[in-house]
Amino acid sequence: MWPYDTGAMHSPLNDLLAAHGLPLVVPTDYPNPSFSVIVRTLGQRPNSLAETLASLAAQTYDNFETLVVVHQQPEILEKVEASLVKKNRPERTRFLNVTGGGEGRPMNVGIDQAVGDYVCCLDDDDLAYSNHLQEFANGIASAPGTIIRTITECQNWTTAGGDEPKRLIGKKEQTFASQFDFLAHLHHNETPNCSVAFPRLALHKLQLRFDETLEVLDDWDFLMRAAMLLGVTSIPTPTALYRRLDNGNAFTRVAPDIWQTTHKLIQNKLSRLPLVVPAGSAVRLADAEFQVSNGPAASHPGASNQAESPHSSHNNAANDNAELDTNDDQGSELLQRIEQLSFIDVNPPNFNKGLAAGVKKVITKLVRWYFHTVGDQLNVLHRHQTQLFKNNNQRVHQLEKRVQPQEKVTQYLEPLPQAEPSLCAAVAQSLTDVAGPIAVLSCGDGELVGALENGKRAVHGVGESAPEIGRGVSEGLDLRVDTVADCLSAYDTASLAALVLTGEVERLEVTELLAMLREAVRGVRSGGKIVVAVAEPSEQIAEELLFGCGFSPSTWAELLHKSGCVVESLQVPNSRVHTIVIAQKP
Repeated sequence: MWPYDTGAMHSPLNDLLAAHGLPLVVPTDYPNPSFSVIVRTLGQRPNSLAETLASLAAQTYDNFETLVVVHQQPEILEKVEASLVKKNRPERTRFLNVTGGGEGRPMNVGIDQAVGDYVCCLDDDDLAYSNHLQEFANGIASAPGTIIRTITECQNWTTAGGDEPKRLIGKKEQTFASQFDFLAHLHHNETPNCSVAFPRLALHKLQLRFDETLEVLDDWDFLMRAAMLLGVTSIPTPTALYRRLDNGNAFTRVAPDIWQTTHKLIQNKLSRLPLVVPAGSAVRLADAEFQVSNGPAASHPGASNQAESPHSSHNNAANDNAELDTNDDQGSELLQRIEQLSFIDVNPPNFNKGLAAGVKKVITKLVRWYFHTVGDQLNVLHRHQTQLFKNNNQRVHQLEKRVQPQEKVTQYLEPLPQAEPSLCAAVAQSLTDVAGPIAVLSCGDGELVGALENGKRAVHGVGESAPEIGRGVSEGLDLRVDTVADCLSAYDTASLAALVLTGEVERLEVTELLAMLREAVRGVRSGGKIVVAVAEPSEQIAEELLFGCGFSPSTWAELLHKSGCVVESLQVPNSRVHTIVIAQKP
């Protein structure tokens, strides 16, 4: 990170006005900020949209409204609204219809209709964590009137050839920069739209609107024009998940040349504007390298020829170091000069007479012989590299073929039954003496979580989809959307008083279960308990389809015993799960 406070960029416009004793343009008083969350959709992902709205319904901060903006014909709006269950969406939800314009049009309509102090956005394939709006509110309290930016995590999902995200195919990754750097953002975007919240009145006063002519990158264009006037406050906390789909997204729908053309168009657009940059930028710009007239590049003595640039995967921009060129012509001249200087001419200078001609002939032969030798060595290297790539490609292809049947099996599996009252009572009995945070993985609709809550300890559950946990969320239970593996790895060491493993744990493969065992023992504190409530694999209806998946209770007991825990078993009557395993960590 640069040695300047790029993460807490104050409002440049307000700072400039205050320095000259002029009235402020941007409001700075938000004692209890309200939010308007704009959810953009084309109406093609009803299930994913339902998950997005369910994630908003689970927010810990409740002073907000939701605007679902359907960018389609009016009849599609009616279908979208009819497909959504009211109890699984935020209480204050409005539906708006938008036609025409680019991707920026739904945002402009949403901002015009919003009533919140701040506006933020989710697309219909994004998920908000339960702390999403609370972290925005925390940022407003520390820097009111600025744009608030949090961290968005990424995860690869497959659509199985359709438009809806069907199944996750990778772990969560933090691929975007954790801090907002205005100068780095001039090169490419590092901030997805779901990461930021804008002060609504400031947008109206400054007449800041999304460019509806842009087919892509409208969010980057808007952010840069707003950031240099309002400033950006970075909150280094993940609050949202960007589901990177393998089909049906802007990257597969829009041609690469449009992305490149739009990227350049926005940079040229920003070049025509006077820029207001954050404090500390003068030294960074002075240390940068510039093209002077038609001569060589000039730089500050001792300055590095390269500038740091954060990694970007959202727009597939290369992680290159940005040159601060004054215009496109100078950039072309620089590339042409580099091309000329990098060309190696194997022919020595011309000599026409006497001894010089003979020397030229000898030098020419020696140079050609040397380059032939080097070329032969490179050809051998390239041949081996090509063969290695082919071998690796064949191995990957074979692995994909082996994995493919397992992917197809999941469509034939019925959802696991919810925990019966007798199982809930048995698990609650085993944890009667536990005081402290308890996690239930995976929780289904929250029956077990409800049975464990007694008002004296914090209990939360984790399910793999928003519809799965929807009923429990509507009843006020603390249920979250995540995978069991990702959730376990995110817990701090010895942070849990008890951990209940049940539900989808029955359908995980051996390698996943062994990794889960290690993470479970790590996450539970000394004296804490691990309760495993799973059915015998042989008694599952889909036993043949799930061959090689799941451990029996007796296997769990043996593995937990070998991990150093004191293990006991408890029989459960009138339940699909006959035996639960209770392990106490020493």
